[in-house]
Amino acid sequence: MLSATSRRDLVQQAVLLTRQNVDQARQSLLAHPTFETGNLNQSQAAKLLSDLLCESSSDAPVLDPLQRQNLLSVMGSKYGPDFMTPTLKKIIPHLAIQTGTSLAQVLVQFGPEVTSDVELVRALMTRVGTTDADPPTDLQVLETINRLARYAFDGSPVPDIRVLVRAFNSFVSFSDFFVAF
Repeated sequence: MLSATSRRDLVQQAVLLTRQNVDQARQSLLAHPTFETGNLNQSQAAKLLSDLLCESSSDAPVLDPLQRQNLLSVMGSKYGPDFMTPTLKKIIPHLAIQTGTSLAQVLVQFGPEVTSDVELVRALMTRVGTTDADPPTDLQVLETINRLARYAFDGSPVPDIRVLVRAFNSFVSFSDFFVAF
C-alpha cells in the first residue's frame, strides 16, 4: 500500500510528465487519425478534458494557462462547439483554478473560442464565486473590464466584451447597470 507521501510524489511526477509532453500530445490530437488505433470518441475526449482541467490532488492545475488554452483550442477545432459547450458546462464546476485567480485571468486562460458563449462565461463566473446569491458589484465589473483592457493592450486574446456584458447582465442586480452601457 502506498503512503500519502508516495502518492503525493507520484501525482507530482505525473503532473510534471503531463506538462512536459503536452505539446507532443497536442500534435497527436491534431493528426488524423489521432492515434494508431483511431480517433478519440467524444466520451474519451470529454474524459481527457476532465482529467486535464479538473481539480486533482495536486497543489496546482495540471496544465499551465497557455497549455490549457492550447488544449481547448485544439479540442474545439477537432470536435466543434456542439461537443465543447456541453462538455465544458459539465467540467467548469470542477475546474482546477488556483486560489486568488481573478475572473479576468480565468477568461483570458480560456481564450476567445470558449468565452464567446454567454452560458460558458456565466459558468466560469460561477466557478470564481459570482452567483445570483452573490452577484458582482459595480467595482468588480469595472475591475474585470479594466483588467481585460490591460490584457488586450498587452496582446493577450480576450473574450468578446459584448458576451461578457450579456453574462454580467444576466445577474438580476445588474440589469439596470447595463441598460445604459
